[in-house]
Amino acid sequence: MTKKVMPEIDREICDLCGDCLAACPTQALSLDAERRVIVLDEEHCAYCGDCEAICPAGAIRLPYEIRLAKRNKGDQDGSA
Repeated sequence: MTKKVMPEIDREICDLCGDCLAACPTQALSLDAERRVIVLDEEHCAYCGDCEAICPAGAIRLPYEIRLAKRNKGDQDGSA
């Protein structure tokens, strides 16, 4: 079974602003208030990149493999 490559959340620089929560179209992100961290639900993540694009702190990054695949798909669609 192939392991999914998940967006990476740098908890050291995340300031819990919540912008990513509002931007996520699948509600794959949530705030664990007790632990004071953003949590990613792997089952709901669509790898759209909205969380990465909106994060003012730059705390969320799609792994290289996903960014490359999105860029290549955009090249094929003519929308890159």
